[in-house]
Amino acid sequence: MSNLLNKKVKVHWSDAVIYKASSIKNPVPTPKVTEGVLLKQGKEFVVLGDPHTIDEETEQRDPREMERKATFLFIPHGMIRKIE
Repeated sequence: MSNLLNKKVKVHWSDAVIYKASSIKNPVPTPKVTEGVLLKQGKEFVVLGDPHTIDEETEQRDPREMERKATFLFIPHGMIRKIE
């Protein structure tokens, strides 16, 4: 993956979700796709610059990202499904 450093990539990953309920039958993470420049490939995470995240289920931009406009996004390897 080092050949992708400093290039625009798409990271398909599973975002952790907070559930606020007394019983949850089937909790699942939210599938996301984030496009950005791969700035770092660490042992435990990747760092994307100028990230833009889309919720795969709704095909909408993540409203939290639009509020804060992140400069960088750290994604742990355990949450990543695919990088292209």
